[in-house]
Amino acid sequence: MGGTAKMNAMRSGLVVVGALAFGYLTLQLGFKPFLERAQLEQQRQEEVLAQARTEDSFVDSFHTDTIYLILIYLTMLILFEVFFSSD
Repeated sequence: MGGTAKMNAMRSGLVVVGALAFGYLTLQLGFKPFLERAQLEQQRQEEVLAQARTEDSFVDSFHTDTIYLILIYLTMLILFEVFFSSD
């Protein structure tokens, strides 16, 4: 009787493992198109965000450079006025 119970338990375990494997493969095959589309959409969004970050850094550096140029220009005007003014 002990051998039969052990054999039944092993069969039940094997059936459970088989059912889990079959369920896993069914989910993978059934949802594969949806998963691929979701991954492609996520990659596209990451590319858009990376491009936006690059454009923002360009705009920020452009504004910073412009501010520096304006400050240099104003400084030169002030120095010119101080040194070359006719009093």
